Amino acid sequence: DFCLSRGLGDVYKRQANTNLLGTYNITLYNIAGNETLATTSFAVGLTDKLKYLRAETVDIRGSGYNVSETVLVDLKFGNALVSGFPRTVNANSGGVVTDSWVIPADATLGVYTLTLTNTTTSGTVKPLPDSQDFTIEGVCEVQVRNLANQIVAGILVEVWDATSGYVNVLNKTDETGLVRFVLEAGEYVFKAFWKDVVVGSKYQIITENTTLLLPVSLSNLK
Repeated sequence: DFCLSRGLGDVYKRQANTNLLGTYNITLYNIAGNETLATTSFAVGLTDKLKYLRAETVDIRGSGYNVSETVLVDLKFGNALVSGFPRTVNANSGGVVTDSWVIPADATLGVYTLTLTNTTTSGTVKPLPDSQDFTIEGVCEVQVRNLANQIVAGILVEVWDATSGYVNVLNKTDETGLVRFVLEAGEYVFKAFWKDVVVGSKYQIITENTTLLLPVSLSNLK
């Protein structure tokens, strides 16, 4: 015997399923000894990932529908419709709806909302909607050069969120003076550090794949 809970007070025994979106909690316990042996959790969504890059494929899957039921697949960026959506898909023999979307090379960076809705009369109505957000991120390459316009390796570059003022990510430049970050659309401040001293800083709005030159106040004895 086992117990599977979505964390909302709803508990299923023996015939548990994952047809609703959300976080599921699993508890393994000894009934005779009234003892909890192990616990874990996992999330169920509509897509295979929550973050994507341009040109990647978003695999879409929804379950818990009736066989051959017609389901509307809708994708929006904010309130704007995404090209090619909405469209209809029929559930297979297992009540599963599958679809996919190849992200265009010029897709706007940011948060997208995917929704599956039954359109068959007297069809499946779920207590929780099949709706989920995912993010399309951009690649930002930063090249660090000194005052002599030479590439500089081993420089720590921090990416600060210009709105919140918190460090987003950080890494060091490689032998080509490059460092690569995956960022959502937004406003950022790039800071370069050499021996814990700020030697360069640049503000940048990220809306697409970007290559950024970050000059630093360093040189050599030549």
